Amino acid sequence: CSDNIVESKQYISSPNYPEAYNNKDQCIINIVNPDQDACVRLIFLAFDVQDGSTFGVCDRDSLMIEDSGNSALSSEFCGNRLPPPWVSSTANVVVTFSTDPEVTRTGYEIYVRFEDCPQFIWQSSEWSDVAVTGNPALTRRYCGDGFLPPTLISTGPTITLRFHSDEDSVHKGFSIYELFVQCPLYAYFATDWNECSVSCGDGERNRIVTCHRLSDSQVVNDLFCAGTKPSQLETCTRPSCLGCDSSVTSPYQSIGISNYDNNQDCEITITNVDGCIALIFLSMSIEAGTPNVCENDYLEIDDLGATLPPRKFCGNELPHEWFSVSGNVVLRFHSNDAITDEGFSVFVQFVDCPTYVWDVADWSACDADCGGGTRSRTVTCQNSQTQYNVSDTECPLPKPSELEECNTDPCP
Repeated sequence: CSDNIVESKQYISSPNYPEAYNNKDQCIINIVNPDQDACVRLIFLAFDVQDGSTFGVCDRDSLMIEDSGNSALSSEFCGNRLPPPWVSSTANVVVTFSTDPEVTRTGYEIYVRFEDCPQFIWQSSEWSDVAVTGNPALTRRYCGDGFLPPTLISTGPTITLRFHSDEDSVHKGFSIYELFVQCPLYAYFATDWNECSVSCGDGERNRIVTCHRLSDSQVVNDLFCAGTKPSQLETCTRPSCLGCDSSVTSPYQSIGISNYDNNQDCEITITNVDGCIALIFLSMSIEAGTPNVCENDYLEIDDLGATLPPRKFCGNELPHEWFSVSGNVVLRFHSNDAITDEGFSVFVQFVDCPTYVWDVADWSACDADCGGGTRSRTVTCQNSQTQYNVSDTECPLPKPSELEECNTDPCP
């Protein structure tokens, strides 16, 4: 159940999810953003882990999230309340899931996204150095029985072979003849693969492969390196894309519009016959416009059972989690004939209809163009049936923030 995540826009979950996880288990997931100057955002999509013995103490089953460069951000979670999004301050994150010998639950599912680091963070110590060893250009994975792999020569004194088998069929295996030879003078080295060119469907990803002189790591002409040059381009596959117009009748799936074109109009209908709908935003990159007006490109969310008008979204700021008050929701996407962008994606959950919900207005304009200002928005607790405001104590915590800093770049 342990894993290493080095690509953005991935899902991680507890063992067996959405079925019950195992007792007496420990899973460690290392998340590394290849851009060591960037950070990691974790968006919780589902969470149900055995409660601790007392409130605020996770001494039974627990999910621990640690920023390897900033211990002040370490957070431990248990219970069944969906945690807010968690953002690191460095590129290296460790997620540890531990269970005791007793109760099990359905566990968790988290969406992992790489992004620019926040401007303001809690910092408890100096950032640690990151050491990168080995030659990833020589990493190979083999399977099948009709092809004998070519001879592989290392660029250093150590090679690690890892063999894995699943629970299905068995085969004869493999045998390798090991021979110690003089290290070559030149070898290929490769950067990490870039992100897939698409967020859904089939795309491509690339990396840079160069020939190096091993004595001083100087890049030289490829003619000096022996053997076939490792591939710099490969195909990659993401979850299947929905068509422009579509209908959704089941939960726990990502939907959206990816790399949209000009003059595009799409409608996605979501129906939950047994309750309401929650939308968790995973990405948002739509041509900017006036907040809540979005006169250019926009995503409009319309709860057909609500008395309030539809909400429009644009720009690249990730909106707060959105809840319906009925089981019928329509997402309408529109683009004009000017700028295009990456689009949006949301994760669909089916939930019980809430009695009380947070009504979150759009952010006001920043009160300063540079040098640090503030902006505000109104957040009120409402009865979802009557749309009347009620006391904040009726709504689930945490309450969305009503004030934040903006335009923090220094003035010229």
